[in-house]
Amino acid sequence: MGCRSPEYSIPPTDGELTIAVRNIDDTPLSVSSQVGLWGTIGTGRGTLTVNGAEVPIEPNGTFATVIPLPEDEPARLSLVAALGEDTVTREVLVHRASAKATAADLDARLLPSEASGWVRLHRPLTDTADAATQARPIYSRWTPGGALAVPLPQGTIWPIEAATDSAVRLGLSAGIAAWVPRSEAPGVAAPVDSLLHATRLHIVSDSASAVIRVLMPAATASSVEMHRDTVIWTLYRSAITEEAVAVDDPLLRYVRTTNPLPGQAVVRGVLTGPMLGWRVRYRDGAMVLELRRDIASGLRGLRVAIDAGHPPGGATGPAGTREDALTLRVAREMARMLDARGAIAILTRDDTLPLSLDGRLERAELAEAHLFVSLHADAPGDGRHPSSADFTRVHWWQPLSRALARAVLDSLSPALDTEPNGFPRSNLAVLRASWFPAVLVEPTTLALPRREAFLASDDGVARYARGVVAGITAWTTRTR
Repeated sequence: MGCRSPEYSIPPTDGELTIAVRNIDDTPLSVSSQVGLWGTIGTGRGTLTVNGAEVPIEPNGTFATVIPLPEDEPARLSLVAALGEDTVTREVLVHRASAKATAADLDARLLPSEASGWVRLHRPLTDTADAATQARPIYSRWTPGGALAVPLPQGTIWPIEAATDSAVRLGLSAGIAAWVPRSEAPGVAAPVDSLLHATRLHIVSDSASAVIRVLMPAATASSVEMHRDTVIWTLYRSAITEEAVAVDDPLLRYVRTTNPLPGQAVVRGVLTGPMLGWRVRYRDGAMVLELRRDIASGLRGLRVAIDAGHPPGGATGPAGTREDALTLRVAREMARMLDARGAIAILTRDDTLPLSLDGRLERAELAEAHLFVSLHADAPGDGRHPSSADFTRVHWWQPLSRALARAVLDSLSPALDTEPNGFPRSNLAVLRASWFPAVLVEPTTLALPRREAFLASDDGVARYARGVVAGITAWTTRTR
């Protein structure tokens, strides 16, 4: 009996008459004419009106609807719950987010002016800062606030080409630049050599990886792209003199280097077969690209990092089910199933303490995970109907993660009896991991009472866990 089964029904509740709204607080919402609203009145025998309009109540007292907003600011929602002669009232204020700035305001704030000098990059402290957060690179953007560009190692020094009120443009190579917030480029630095010359490039093999080392005096920015059987590693503010490199590794057919632009060095490696992942680090005086070897098929010995999404944050269902509590239950059930099949389950968290996104990835990397699966439960955006997220979707970002996303979606949607809604490529923080295939799972919405009740049930937790495990199992038997 999955989510859509006509045999599934919400267990009734006959508690104290109350009004609890789960998704609206004092935080301004990006809404204009309507807002999604969900919560509970505590009993399935009562009634509820919002601004005089009746709202359907489920057997356990929960509700989920969308409400037209009055034009006043803040908009006022008057809720009245009734059971016989008893009534409970509550007023909810919906604060709208500030209107967008005018075109003139945007021009004044975003149009860059010429600038010069050098800065040292450093990530500012945040509410979820930890050692992992501070060690991660800074992600630059091609335009201020636009699409992500390349990771820039913290502590590196870069020349400024232009600036706005909130961001600075850094030169990467001839004709190529990227933007970072001023808050991440706080320190004025003395100029350094414009190019980091590579003095030697060689390949080292071990049982886990093929390692390409480029000797350099300091860390620099780089990016890695996958094109079929070719790995393209671009190093910025760099130059490499060697064109061909001797290769004695079963994972690599050959390696070539070029300098297509001043200040840009490119290393191309053609693979002989699939690999599991890659990562770039600066170690022992060299920029290092590690190409991780693929693993044998089957679950036995597979190291699976299970990430119970949130806290902090997360959605709350009408009856009060918290996303972070639900995902932890599913993660523990997945760990039990995987361990019973000979795999090795790694929980990024096994308690209710907040954990940063970078901290989750760090724990998975330190445990040498082969896969990373982040578990969630969806909720609609501000102003959307609670049913607008009623589907199963699995997100991925790195090309090596796509097959895993497809396999998990194909298994999880039937297990939950939900509508599959694809496996989109999504640039989410935990999906930027490249050392292992990484996916983020949204099984269905917590905002609908029927979906929440199912997901929170023992059967729903077991089906969620079983569906993901089945997808992982299918991925391990993929054609290599």
